[in-house]
Amino acid sequence: DVEVSVYSSPYNRPQRSEDEIPWLEQEQSGGDYGPPGSQALRRETVRTDETGRAEFSFQPPDSPQDVEYRFEARVTDASRRMALGQARALVSRRASYADLSAGGKVLRVGETLNVKVHVTDAYGNPQGAKGNLTLTRTETKETWLDPDGNRVEGEALRKAKAPYAKFPPPPKRNDGKQWVRIAQRFEEVKVQQQEITAGSSGEATAAFPLGAEGPYALRWSDSLGNAGTQAEQLSILVVGTETEPLRLSAGAFQIILSKPVVRAGERVRALIISPIRRSNVLVGLDGGGLHGFHVARMKGDAAVVDVEAVTKDSPCAYLSADMVSGFKLLSTSQKVTVPAMHRALKVKLDADRQEYLPRQKGTWRVTTLDAGGAPVAAEVALGVADESVYAIQKDYAKDPRATFLTWQRSQLAITTSALDRAYIKPPPKV
Repeated sequence: DVEVSVYSSPYNRPQRSEDEIPWLEQEQSGGDYGPPGSQALRRETVRTDETGRAEFSFQPPDSPQDVEYRFEARVTDASRRMALGQARALVSRRASYADLSAGGKVLRVGETLNVKVHVTDAYGNPQGAKGNLTLTRTETKETWLDPDGNRVEGEALRKAKAPYAKFPPPPKRNDGKQWVRIAQRFEEVKVQQQEITAGSSGEATAAFPLGAEGPYALRWSDSLGNAGTQAEQLSILVVGTETEPLRLSAGAFQIILSKPVVRAGERVRALIISPIRRSNVLVGLDGGGLHGFHVARMKGDAAVVDVEAVTKDSPCAYLSADMVSGFKLLSTSQKVTVPAMHRALKVKLDADRQEYLPRQKGTWRVTTLDAGGAPVAAEVALGVADESVYAIQKDYAKDPRATFLTWQRSQLAITTSALDRAYIKPPPKV
């Protein structure tokens, strides 16, 4: 007898990783309990025939959203060992999905946004399809009242802000009147739309020139006009010399990484956001050593910096930024993952035949390669087991690279200052 159980849960399609390093972040499994929010729908006992097979049918109920159904079959043998088999089925409202990657979310004005599109079905299998990529930019519209009570907006407001490092400036009039913001709204402007055709491999590319700074969004929609999910869009920050349209500072000193994973030899790109316009910020990378330190001179409230990651920065480094404002030291940092690809071996296993009879000897050829594909000497442990054993218990061992190549180092560089000490006094106000 086989006990069959059916569970359902809402299906939220995960976003495909741009890095495609499977061992870097191994997917967390829900175990026998399934994904969070799973609900038991049906439990039934069926009997197998003389061939060891049994049929089970299930009609999914109507649902306004995508649903994942998980099927479990449990059987107990004569020694009271329980074997478990699992399968899943997805009921989706859409025939295809698209994964978008751009190699980073921080770009400069004048650069080109190169997008890779990977179209799949609900199970992740490549699929040919047509769709549209729409690029939009969010513009911030503000209206202020000057100390005389006049409404100021648009180009006049931009010119009024230009002389000040921080806006609004302190009141200068005897009556205490100052600049007051009375309205703020955000408008999404369509920049460009391209029709995309993906072949049988599901792959396609597109290029969008970026001529203005601001926050952008790139969205996918299929040929029927169905808009993509949250996982099927990209958010891009485009920065120029003046970053007023971004409206990112909000009084915070922070770092926004273009992408959290960078390979050795690539440049770590980041957006440094300062609470004060026209600031000087010391930027550098703290990994296998201190390197790449330089001063970023901002003309607006943000700047894009690039620091090259080196092999000794593996498996992680810290991009740090320091600045002085009002006789106070401001510091911030972000961790950057630098996979130790140079230490990751590739193991290839080839058998001398496809099938073996009981007690028949077999020969396997083991090939070990380095990250560049060149042969390398290594110690290899080879085990052979009956596949039916894994129906009783899965292998506890995980990819060893995820254990030995992803340890996290602590941030070693510490910035201190004597500006806040008692014997350092700020200059008198004039």
